[in-house]
Amino acid sequence: MKKTFTEPELIYEDEYLLVYNKPAGLSVQTAKVAQMDLESIARAHVYDAVASGGAEPIDVHVVHRLDQPVSGLVVLAKGGKAAAALSKSFSDKNDEGAKKIYKALVKGKLKETEGELIDYLVKDGKTNTSRVVTEDHPGDIKASGAKKSILEYKYVKEVGEYSLYEITLKTGRHHQIRVQLSNAGCPIVGDYKYGFTGEADEYDGICLYACKLEFPHPKKKGRIMKYDVTPKILC
Repeated sequence: MKKTFTEPELIYEDEYLLVYNKPAGLSVQTAKVAQMDLESIARAHVYDAVASGGAEPIDVHVVHRLDQPVSGLVVLAKGGKAAAALSKSFSDKNDEGAKKIYKALVKGKLKETEGELIDYLVKDGKTNTSRVVTEDHPGDIKASGAKKSILEYKYVKEVGEYSLYEITLKTGRHHQIRVQLSNAGCPIVGDYKYGFTGEADEYDGICLYACKLEFPHPKKKGRIMKYDVTPKILC
């Protein structure tokens, strides 16, 4: 497994937002001193434009996240008003908002070629993990504060000894795709934290990619932003 990361690719920028293709290994946002993250890189990029006289001073805001070992599309906002609009779009309570589609390479195969996984997930802050709490014990769900978590999956193809799925998130929980697929018997390749066993040295990070993103522009009414960055290794 690679422990370093390459520089993120800036795919799109205007006066209200930036869209990056984040590499595995880079945090979107971190509180650790002296550790680089996507937010810092984006802020430095904007400040450089200001210093060169090519832009007005404005702050950068994180509106959604990807786990550090996950690669793919991330949007950051320029200014508080754009951040508020984008944050609303990325809320799982807003049906008219952002659509996030992932590709996941997993060990094993789900019973159906397409369908839905519905689980109750609870986060453990001490270990930075999440787990499934079953509906067989409703009291545990209430006591733990577990949240209903939903994703849609569709089988794409075999990749060597593994299976490739397209995943559409319907909710946005901590480590949701990783936990739900592992709980369904199909851990993501390279995700040793959630049950994968085997070799994954040919892949960078875990094999979960935020490939497609669609969201309404925060200021330009009626304009839908669409991006697709599926890695060549999974095409």
